[in-house]
Amino acid sequence: MTQELWQSVLQMAVDDALVGNNEAGTGRETRIKATHRAREYLTQPNSDFNEVCTLAGLDPEAVRDAMRKRLAEAPSVDDVFNDTRRRNPMNQRRITHEGRTLRIDEWADETGLTKGAINTRLKLGWSVARSLTEPARRRGVRSNFTGNVGTGGGTRAQESTNITFQDQAT
Repeated sequence: MTQELWQSVLQMAVDDALVGNNEAGTGRETRIKATHRAREYLTQPNSDFNEVCTLAGLDPEAVRDAMRKRLAEAPSVDDVFNDTRRRNPMNQRRITHEGRTLRIDEWADETGLTKGAINTRLKLGWSVARSLTEPARRRGVRSNFTGNVGTGGGTRAQESTNITFQDQAT
């Protein structure tokens, strides 16, 4: 569980670097700077990154090399923030579970959960495994209720064919 948490922390940095940081503030320049910082964090040697990778069970140098290659092929930060056709970046976020890495919208299709439910669960601090595997709560009548039997008037009233009501009895 602890490794999965640190993998999620690392994945958030990767998402920020690839699709842009949209939670760093409301100003465009602030988001651009945060995205540049995420890219530097993933590609420049630093002790924090090394520790997160180690806690995630990953080799920091291998991750750093992979990110350098991936970012070399990715759009520039300016292009990321200038692309008005871009889909919701939270849906572009990639999540790894049981050795598979998919976007949130792909996990939603696979699990039957909504993208919003998965995003909300992750924002609430749920683990990736719990976010993707716990069934959604349904509103309204619960499916685990047994069906109603009888009138609710008790056994004797159900057995009687002569039921009278107070306003009709004289």
